[in-house]
Amino acid sequence: MQCNMNQNKTEEPPKKRTWIARAALESALAENVRGSDPQCEGLIEIIVERVVPASPDGANWAVKGVKYGKAEREVCRAAISKVVEEGQREFEVSDWP
Repeated sequence: MQCNMNQNKTEEPPKKRTWIARAALESALAENVRGSDPQCEGLIEIIVERVVPASPDGANWAVKGVKYGKAEREVCRAAISKVVEEGQREFEVSDWP
């Protein structure tokens, strides 16, 4: 009798990410954070950097820095965390120098 443990596996394959230019990603992240709360409207920029994914289905980018400007840091940190988490599931950066 042969037992195959993989028959009951219900995992879905990881969703393919959309390729996006780094500048477009940085702009989109910043716009989403600015729009999330009036206290984040002063946010200037979110800078992303290339990273080696920790797992085969991991993102190839992470936040390197944030220029808050006059934005409320504590409020914006939470918004940035949420927006980046969503972005890392959706986007892969295509144009590293």
